Amino acid sequence: EAARIDGAGDFAILLRIVLPLSLPALVSLVIVNALFVWNDLLIAIVFLQDDSRRTLMAGLSVFQGRYNDKIPLMMAGMVIASLPMLALYLSFQRHFIKGLMAGAIK
Repeated sequence: EAARIDGAGDFAILLRIVLPLSLPALVSLVIVNALFVWNDLLIAIVFLQDDSRRTLMAGLSVFQGRYNDKIPLMMAGMVIASLPMLALYLSFQRHFIKGLMAGAIK
């Protein structure tokens, strides 16, 4: 109401009031959705049969099935596979924590 009294339009209210308040929740949603998409294994295994088109997670699954005795190589692959998601979380950590705590504090 105060923004309307000050003469702000709908777009200004969206950009200056609604978006800054909802930014932590949106960042949390982006991180969780990116994690889900990154770790999506079933669709990659079912639809991508060609080895050159496999995603990283599907490739790790195939590698584990073929070379189950080479545990150090498997662990190295898992560390490499987790680095992009770790970098995403660390870069948006402040917003992610704010988004999780937004509903918990009165």
